[in-house]
Amino acid sequence: MLNSKHRGIKLVLPVDVLRKGAKEPEQQTLQCVYRFEPDPHEEPKYNKQQEAFYQNVAACLVANVTQHGKLPEVSDKFEVVFAKTTFILTAMQHPIGHGFKMKTAPDGPPSDGH
Repeated sequence: MLNSKHRGIKLVLPVDVLRKGAKEPEQQTLQCVYRFEPDPHEEPKYNKQQEAFYQNVAACLVANVTQHGKLPEVSDKFEVVFAKTTFILTAMQHPIGHGFKMKTAPDGPPSDGH
């Protein structure tokens, strides 16, 4: 649940997960809600370029999944730069889904994380 005084973004990313011994990958979903510090409204360009801001943040999150095989966790200090401001994204809960490192997921049976 987002704190009403903070803007946030929910990333929902479809991924293919190949379980150990499976012949075909299984479609799963990674998702997490992140809040921004500082508030994006403090960056003047945000108010005129909100769509560009959120597309930039989403692209950075997807690139992180590609590079590290997981969404940023609660403890990660994930940064995104927009205009002249560096925003720290904080996961508001642990990412949901197989996440490549999780042993279980709410949308499927236990997995070995591969």
